[in-house]
Amino acid sequence: MSSVWFIRHGESRGNAGHRTATPTSTLLTAKGSSQAQFLGHCFDEDIEPSLVVTSRYTRTKQTAEPILRMFPDTPVEEWPLHEFVCLSPSKYMNSTMAERRPAVQAYWENADPYYVDGPDAESFVEFIDRIQRSLDELRDRRMPLAVVFSHGFVMRAIAWLLLTRPAVIDSEQMTKYWNFFQAVDVPNASI
Repeated sequence: MSSVWFIRHGESRGNAGHRTATPTSTLLTAKGSSQAQFLGHCFDEDIEPSLVVTSRYTRTKQTAEPILRMFPDTPVEEWPLHEFVCLSPSKYMNSTMAERRPAVQAYWENADPYYVDGPDAESFVEFIDRIQRSLDELRDRRMPLAVVFSHGFVMRAIAWLLLTRPAVIDSEQMTKYWNFFQAVDVPNASI
């Protein structure tokens, strides 16, 4: 792979503090849709994606739409680059980010990389493994430019993995990732 642009989805209803039913179905806000439109200005005939990748989450697909309209012949693939779901969605259905924050904080303070909160949640080890597999896949592809629409946790995990190259994912590395996550801002619609 020659070049990869990682793009965080536009502002979602969850980012804006609204209640969300499930992580997969959260939609963009009007601001998020405007951010997605603006991203289209980053591309032209000299900067054309060879591949567009989205996660299975609606908000990444919505963010990619303006670019896909500009380049309708560009291949599109869905990869497992969806957000890290450390809490079981069934326990927090129709909740806000603020309402989930204490449980999220407890999750990171516990620092058990193998803990799974319940149905449709994943462990930190599983999360890092799927991100590393996607990075390996990107590295093995040969094309001028891949554009990957993803999420804040994912983009920080990619940067953290590339910078630190941890040999093992344990409690210490999980804590280091969380510290990195809190120190590195990845705004909506950032590249």
